[in-house]
Amino acid sequence: MMSSNRTQAIDTLTSATSARSAQDDVNDYFRHSAGYWKEIYERSGFEAALYRLRRNSALALIDRLKLPPQSPILEVGCGAGLTAVGLAERGYRVDAIDSVAPMIETARKIAQGAGLQDRVRLSVGDVHGLAFRTASFAAVLAMGVAPWLEALEGPLREMARVLRPGGLLLLSTDNRWCLNHILDPRCFPALRPMRRKLREMLEGARVCRPLTRPRLRMYSIKEVDRLVTAAGLNKVEGKTVGFGPFSFLNLRLLPDSASLNVHRRLQSLADRRLPFLRSTGIEYMILARKPG
Repeated sequence: MMSSNRTQAIDTLTSATSARSAQDDVNDYFRHSAGYWKEIYERSGFEAALYRLRRNSALALIDRLKLPPQSPILEVGCGAGLTAVGLAERGYRVDAIDSVAPMIETARKIAQGAGLQDRVRLSVGDVHGLAFRTASFAAVLAMGVAPWLEALEGPLREMARVLRPGGLLLLSTDNRWCLNHILDPRCFPALRPMRRKLREMLEGARVCRPLTRPRLRMYSIKEVDRLVTAAGLNKVEGKTVGFGPFSFLNLRLLPDSASLNVHRRLQSLADRRLPFLRSTGIEYMILARKPG
């Protein structure tokens, strides 16, 4: 019989190996889709509008914070670099990392095209082990990163570590209890574990093909608030953004133009803090501060 210490060590190694494998799948997906993450912001459809909304919401919040000029900011998971460039245009010194080189190259071209290559320092990096000194940044942004991570605990601790005392974290997560999933029986959040097990069974029996991209991880607002607090940060504020597209049994109910109109109306009500709607947007954005 193995000792408890050895058993724990093997369990830890198994967990780490599983996490590495999952992250490798995510990295492979982004290597092969780098062009998409630049083009999506330039398209006219519903999905593109929501990505622009997230970026614009993040930059608007940074504007409201009125950080001193030249403040050092880290963006984790910079993708095509559009948010990093937006931060540099505001006079901040930006470090931006992504887990795959093709995304960094795309971001570098965009920064150069904007004439901001001197203000945006780009590098391949891993949020599980950030290559920056403790207390280096006035703010850290991680927009659209959380759904692609195996777990949030370690990355949150790392982002908290590199924040200065009084520094701010802006994080977005996919909201498990978003309105379009609540209203569609096939997507209802409480049934998600059962659907996942059924999918795995069908894939194992070769009844259906495996998903072509890694599964996204979703969190409730309470889960995110708890994890942020556990990382040693204090919540300042939170909001949800994005409503739709609405479906029934996973079939889209409205064309993009109508979906955008519905989204705008619901987002306006959510921004006014209307109960229920304020917590059922597609993405939850939380601003948290490091004590000190």
